Amino acid sequence: GSFLARLTPLLEGNTVSKCAIRKYYHSNAYPTSDVDLFLWNMAPDQAEVKIKEIYEAVRDSVPWDVTCIRTKHTVSIHSQYPHRSVQIVLRLYQSPAEILAGFDIDAPCCAYDGNRVWANPRAVVALMRQCNTVEMTRRSPSYEVRLAKYSQRSLEIYVPALERSNIDPTVRPS
Repeated sequence: GSFLARLTPLLEGNTVSKCAIRKYYHSNAYPTSDVDLFLWNMAPDQAEVKIKEIYEAVRDSVPWDVTCIRTKHTVSIHSQYPHRSVQIVLRLYQSPAEILAGFDIDAPCCAYDGNRVWANPRAVVALMRQCNTVEMTRRSPSYEVRLAKYSQRSLEIYVPALERSNIDPTVRPS
């Protein structure tokens, strides 16, 4: 969320000042976004050391206490507003390409490794077209919720098989 936010265009009213940009990202568009970290090209013992280093770096850079929450698949580091939560995915990947290939939604298939931006073709097309394409083979338990989340971030939902002629505009849900 936080990284993808920086790749999508700002509306004209939000570019007036740095204060307006900060308000847009922190209050309006992405108030609950976190920073997702994925580890790649590491052995399990190296990953454990890296996770501790990340924790210490976050802890030392935030003026408040931080709290860590460990689940089956992630370690999350939380602090106070305006500092974003950091979520470390515990699965180890072989490459950035493997990470990006695993996303269910098109637009978030991008990453920053500290030196360069990585994006697979799905993300590039989604950002150019400003829409995520529905792909039922990638459907996850949270798929529809995630599509809706990104639609709130100005990315439309494109359904390739939708035939508008089969939709009766007079029928509305109750």
